[in-house]
Amino acid sequence: MSVTDRCDFRCVYCMAEDMQFLHRQSILTLEELFQIAQQFVALGVQKIRLTGGEPLVRNGIVKLCGQIAALPGLRELCIST
Repeated sequence: MSVTDRCDFRCVYCMAEDMQFLHRQSILTLEELFQIAQQFVALGVQKIRLTGGEPLVRNGIVKLCGQIAALPGLRELCIST
C-alpha cells in the first residue's frame, strides 16, 4: 500500500527532473488506508507492505503501523523505504 508520493531523497530512478506531486486532497487519509488494510485482511491477505515515495515522511505513519499490525489474521507488516 502506498502511503505517500513524497520523498526527500530525490533519487533519479524514481523522481523525474520536473516531478509534480499529487495534491494532498488526492492522497488517502490514514483512516482510509487503515480501512483498506482491514478489508485486505478480511479477504485473507496475511502480509501488507507499506511503501510510497518514502513512507516514513508521512505524518502519523507510526500510529498507522500499530493499527495495521494489530489486525487479527495479519501475519506480517513490512515497510519499504
